[in-house]
Amino acid sequence: MIDLSIAKKYFKKSYLPDIESEYGDRGGICLRIVFDFLNKLYQEIEPSEFLKSIIVFKSLEDDKTKDLGISEKVTHLAEIKRFQEKNIVIEILEGYNFRVWVREPDIISELNHDSIVYQYKNRSEHFFTKTKKIEVEKIDYDFPSMFAIPTFTVLDRAISMYKVDNARRAKCDHLKKCMDKNRIYFYPGPENAMQVSLHSYLDNTLRFSDSNVKVTREVNTGLSYPVDVKVFWINSNKSALIEIKWIGISYREKDWKRTGFYMGASATKRVNSGNKQIAQYLENNKDSDYYPSTIGYYVIFDGRRHNVRKEMTEIKKEDGFFYENAELIFSTEYHKVRNDFREPIRIFIEPICLD
Repeated sequence: MIDLSIAKKYFKKSYLPDIESEYGDRGGICLRIVFDFLNKLYQEIEPSEFLKSIIVFKSLEDDKTKDLGISEKVTHLAEIKRFQEKNIVIEILEGYNFRVWVREPDIISELNHDSIVYQYKNRSEHFFTKTKKIEVEKIDYDFPSMFAIPTFTVLDRAISMYKVDNARRAKCDHLKKCMDKNRIYFYPGPENAMQVSLHSYLDNTLRFSDSNVKVTREVNTGLSYPVDVKVFWINSNKSALIEIKWIGISYREKDWKRTGFYMGASATKRVNSGNKQIAQYLENNKDSDYYPSTIGYYVIFDGRRHNVRKEMTEIKKEDGFFYENAELIFSTEYHKVRNDFREPIRIFIEPICLD
């Protein structure tokens, strides 16, 4: 994880010479103000959610603010999320107050002669002087901004690690207890064990690198059903909602009663219901202008096998791995039409095959 204090020193050393050569000592002072403001801004909003351009500028003279027309009514940085589908311009005023306009990026040419100007667009960042466009060098290319505390990117990595290193072969005790020894079928009601497994992994992994992360289970979202896992960062206005579903077959071994059957059309119906739930969680999160920057995650544990029968204790590889690469069909691909919805994560749990 990036140490922002170290990164800030690096950025100041890298960009100060160009800024001060064109704007003098006052340019260096304003650059530091821009750095600090960006850190405050990205604690409240997630830059990767913004589809267009974010421009932030600080006039070299405090008593000469810009006349860019009527500004938007914004009182808190978190409210800027309302403009995530528009090009916005933010002026830093005295005391880190600010004004916001919806303006096209070509306004940069009107600002850079007497202001320190920064732009974020499509995960790229630049400073603009009178004569130069200076790219902000990425220390880690996965992070959307070098001025933001990494949050969702770290969570993305943690879930990917969980999928590959833990869940795929049911290495943790929680997942082992919800399946038979050869991982052919689930026991009744496996979803609770899956929640505990993912919650425990994320809690241990994320808090190891950042003590300001909190991971909780079954959190009320204002709907009739709670979200399975919630991750939030205490020192920022960001959170993640994680919904968990499973597909496959479950049996009660004492009498071999089939307690769950999510195969074929029923599996498709089930995964689509969870997909819609996440979208509803996110919409319910938008009751007011001041709401957290929230990303929805959907994790599907896939235990489907071919030719499964009750009292089955062994399975051939061709049947056990029949669905390994069988991707799921979603009636609405929310991750393609919403910028607050991650692509669903299917975890195929590998069976133990004896051939």
